[in-house]
Amino acid sequence: MDIPQNILEAVSKGQCTLFLGAGASKSTGAPSGEELRDLITDKFLGGASLAQDWGLSLESAVSLACAQLGGRAGIEKLVKDELSKFHPSPSHLKIPWFRWRAIVTTNYDLLVEDAYENETRAIQKLIPILKEEDIPDIESAEYVPLFKPHGCISQRHDMSISLEGIYLAKQRRRLLFTYIEMLHLLGPVIYIGYSFKDVHILDMIYELTNRLGPYRRPILFVTLQEDEQRGEKERRWFETPPLEGIYLDYGFEKFMDVLSNKITPAIVPSMIIEQMAPCQTMTFASGGMASDFAEKDEKGKWRYWLTYTINHKDGYAGVIFENKDHPVDISRYEKITFQLNVPGEPREDERLEVKLESTLKQHEHLLNIKKSRDQEWQEVSIELNRQGVPKTRLRRIVLADSGERAAIGREYKIGLRNIKFE
Repeated sequence: MDIPQNILEAVSKGQCTLFLGAGASKSTGAPSGEELRDLITDKFLGGASLAQDWGLSLESAVSLACAQLGGRAGIEKLVKDELSKFHPSPSHLKIPWFRWRAIVTTNYDLLVEDAYENETRAIQKLIPILKEEDIPDIESAEYVPLFKPHGCISQRHDMSISLEGIYLAKQRRRLLFTYIEMLHLLGPVIYIGYSFKDVHILDMIYELTNRLGPYRRPILFVTLQEDEQRGEKERRWFETPPLEGIYLDYGFEKFMDVLSNKITPAIVPSMIIEQMAPCQTMTFASGGMASDFAEKDEKGKWRYWLTYTINHKDGYAGVIFENKDHPVDISRYEKITFQLNVPGEPREDERLEVKLESTLKQHEHLLNIKKSRDQEWQEVSIELNRQGVPKTRLRRIVLADSGERAAIGREYKIGLRNIKFE
């Protein structure tokens, strides 16, 4: 099963909440909940085998260990020391590529925070929220709240890692949990890194489904399941009432790979056009259809694809590479070079429209693609007309086609890569 189209569209519009469990940290080498439990029982309870012999969860192991030690300072230090060793995986680094309604995690590590700090082109600014008083006015799409209702190693004394701690967290942070519940009314929620052993997560989904009924938005449950037969059985259970969710046995790494290939990451143009970072793309169409996606080539560089159909003479379609924050100073450049891939479908006219736009001015150019059609990747150049160029306020580039130039009803695909101002 693939990622459903309604989930892809919701992610592209910034409507989804990402809910991360311990499995999402596994690729970094970080211990799972069970492995952390074994470390605690081995050091503080006299042997890791006790965890399995007694059927202990991480929380119950911590509660038992605290009772033996008369306190939890040593356990807090162990958890912080263990989880501080690891760095974001390539999958974590893709999270800032997309616009999210919110991110929620029951993990204690700093992997998401580090991913946003390392990705200087992140489309949103991350705001960690550990307590109710941390909740600011976060309605702006420029910010993404990171809810950590169980705490974080950055404030280790407030981590909820025991049975008692998790119970008290629900009492003391009710507003936080209420906010998280409300996210299930506002848009789809994607759970990644949990399994059917995480009964507290399933219990929350059951309760939300029961209370919200038809108003609960779609839930996508992404879990790594290598046993195909078991995965199919779990899928049938999860997709039937009362859970009524969507089940994917991808795992975190495959999910982020598929996501970044199915829809255009918001920061892809900032990789292609470094001078316009951070930047986002927007497809547009009237009297037709348009869709886009980006992918990495064999050398790890981005290339962008636009697919479209125009259905009548007055129709048009194209893509906008837009930057609202950091205008590009192009006064010192003589030309723009890039590579196009234009398959050889018949056309009425061998030209595409390119616009360089500032707030008040625009430079228009009709790009002749006759020599580029059906030739794989071909380099083309646009000489900058000094009379019409928006000197220092370039904010977006528009690539468009119209019903006057394209054959009506025919599907076209255009590839774009290696854009440079020279």
